[in-house]
Amino acid sequence: MSPLIISGPCSAESEKQVLSTARFLVEQHVSVLRAGAWKPRTTPGHFEGYGEKALQWLAQAKAETGIKTATEAALPHHVEMCNRYGIDMIWIGARTTASPFAVQQLADAMRGMDTPVMVKNPINPDIHLWTGAIERFIASGVKVVAAVHRGFCVHGNTFYRYPPLWHIAKQLHQLMPDLLMIGDPSHMAGRKELVPTISRQFVRRGYDGYMIECHPMPSTALTDVSQQLDFNALAALLPLLKEVVSTETPDTLSQLRERIDDIDDRLLTLLQERMETVSELGTYKREHDMPASQPERFRSMLRQRLEWCDAHGMNEAFVKQLFELIQQESIRRQQQTPDNHQPSDI
Repeated sequence: MSPLIISGPCSAESEKQVLSTARFLVEQHVSVLRAGAWKPRTTPGHFEGYGEKALQWLAQAKAETGIKTATEAALPHHVEMCNRYGIDMIWIGARTTASPFAVQQLADAMRGMDTPVMVKNPINPDIHLWTGAIERFIASGVKVVAAVHRGFCVHGNTFYRYPPLWHIAKQLHQLMPDLLMIGDPSHMAGRKELVPTISRQFVRRGYDGYMIECHPMPSTALTDVSQQLDFNALAALLPLLKEVVSTETPDTLSQLRERIDDIDDRLLTLLQERMETVSELGTYKREHDMPASQPERFRSMLRQRLEWCDAHGMNEAFVKQLFELIQQESIRRQQQTPDNHQPSDI
């Protein structure tokens, strides 16, 4: 069975935009057009969607091309309006998933409806919020419920906009093995050039479908400019997304490699956080007129790390070399700051 492909702009911005996207997706044999009618924003004063007008555009695109439609619902009256305009699928956003009260109101509003619901992971890495939201829709009688893995908000700057934290999605799959899993590499990446990279990771893990943002002219988008693909980029990506991965039980080698990939993602995130802290430390030292070069501090820190190696059976030579490389990068980061001080050793 081919994976489900859901694509379209972050926001429905005009009749022309929605219709041109629908026509393109049909040409590419994509079965579902997605577009946000309402856009919950972190801070007020930004574009928050066209609401009912956007639903009218989606209904028009469906009538003209036959493509199925999907949008986000965050309030019970959103659900009622989606039903009125024949929206085929509804997704629950990450911020909404984090609120059990909001989820229950939506689940009550969808009681007795046949519309499939896709539940995005909560913005914070909490498996119980995710499973709890899914269980509320199942309990309300929704016949088709899927999970959307779109990445999580973590402390500090990270390589990805929302790091995948693959182990949480894997835990969800273990708890609910029959649940459909949809990958959202667009939000996870935050940058269009990273979308193919994350998509390959989803494909390798055998997800049931993918939600990819695309826009006729991404540079003019009213929301999420950086992560939306143009039509050419999406067309180039689709053959990868449509690959069918064997559903056979993965062998031990594949499972071990997947665990290593997950650990590497977390390692990179921690390294990035460390380097941001190094930059903050350099600023603090300059503001307090502290000596920048402190080699004794590095020697003391390295001694502690090597003692840990001895207690845990790690190769001391490897760890010593690793921290010397980290130290070199720390110095390089501080040298980028324009001041007259010498770079610190930590």
